[in-house]
Amino acid sequence: LHAVIVDSHGTVVRTFETKEGAPQEDFAWDGKDDSGAVVPNGVYTYHVEAPDKAGNSVSHEIPNIIVDAEPPSVRMSVDTAAYSPNGDGLKDSITFSPEISGEKGVQTWKVDIMDAQGAVVHTITEDHAAPITFDGTTKDGAVLPEGTYTAVGTAQYADGHQAVGTSPAFSIDTTKPEAS
Repeated sequence: LHAVIVDSHGTVVRTFETKEGAPQEDFAWDGKDDSGAVVPNGVYTYHVEAPDKAGNSVSHEIPNIIVDAEPPSVRMSVDTAAYSPNGDGLKDSITFSPEISGEKGVQTWKVDIMDAQGAVVHTITEDHAAPITFDGTTKDGAVLPEGTYTAVGTAQYADGHQAVGTSPAFSIDTTKPEAS
């Protein structure tokens, strides 16, 4: 049995050989080359060839093996530092905008609104990452109390990775200013 991993240029980066027998039913490649170094990010192909004692052989390829060792990341931004969700039509909501690396691999996306003590006061779950407008209410529809909050965005990737990003702090201020 002769099996190799080749890069997109056709260069062999890893070789697997056994003297006898068929390939294992399950095969795992650790993303390393023959010297034990991690291969660069890119697209690879697994090619296996197995001859029999009579000189006949069969081969098979599994293309499009993607190595992406870049850790995923999430950045959260807000469109305002303070808002007033009191229904008066002025700054009644805030928009959270995510910047996600490898967005195409995101399986689930959620934003937790956390108070100054780190308690989750509201969670918004979406099937894709996009800007989210938040009206400053709890799941029951009550306006959150005045205070400082953050939005924590979490992207769960299909490959099992998870990336988390926290927004800058923002304030809820529903008390009208007074003058004397």
